[in-house]
Amino acid sequence: MITYVCLGILILFVAVKSAVYMKHRKYTPSSDDLDLTLLSLINPKSERHD
Repeated sequence: MITYVCLGILILFVAVKSAVYMKHRKYTPSSDDLDLTLLSLINPKSERHD
């Protein structure tokens, strides 16, 4: 009986940790987003001729 309680607590702990990880996981930018970010850093708005 104690074993089942320990397993239940372990599964609950893993579920909570997984949920926290998924919530705080950072957004991975695509290559297009990276290109746009790099271009905006290289060419500030004040120097652009749009």
